[in-house]
Amino acid sequence: MTEGTTPTPETPETPNTDAPAETPAETPATPAETPAAATPAPDAEAPATETPAAETAAPEAPAADAAAAPATPEPATETPAAPIDPTQWVWGLGRRKSSIARVRVRKGSGTVTVNKRPFETYFPRNQDQREALAPMRAAKAEQTFDVHINVKGGGHAGQAGAVRMGLARALVGIEPSYEKKLRDENHLTRDARVKERKKYGRKGARARFQFSKR
Repeated sequence: MTEGTTPTPETPETPNTDAPAETPAETPATPAETPAAATPAPDAEAPATETPAAETAAPEAPAADAAAAPATPEPATETPAAPIDPTQWVWGLGRRKSSIARVRVRKGSGTVTVNKRPFETYFPRNQDQREALAPMRAAKAEQTFDVHINVKGGGHAGQAGAVRMGLARALVGIEPSYEKKLRDENHLTRDARVKERKKYGRKGARARFQFSKR
């Protein structure tokens, strides 16, 4: 009886693997406790999560601004321009080559003076007269405005071109409806052509001296 009992109970008692199994079970418990100790750190960081809440409240201000933006269409309203006094002078400045003309225009009977002299006396040539008064004919206002001109510099052709541009600008200033007619005929366009300078070793800007072989 003793022989049979000794082998059978000893074999189940020897595999005491439960004790070592319990020890590893206890060992992971300790790492589980360590993260539990680490969890309070996120709790301390919890106040940091409140800052985005403050940031999310900030976009509410643009919403209020967007609601207030459509209520400002004031620039769209334009005040009508005041009517021009018929007795008021309107100025126009014109240039051509080295000439400068200052032209004054107002409602009148069609009197034109240049440098306090009659127009036909100052510009005796017909081509200069036609050039200077071309804007008046284009606007069909020869007998509608009085014109006083001060011009200096250059010759007769340059001064006539300067008067033409200054007169066109003055007419547009006193009557804006003339702009399309005057612009179509290039009376409001600055003519930038000037005489080209003489080059050294040549007779003029392009011309050369006569070649002599001997």
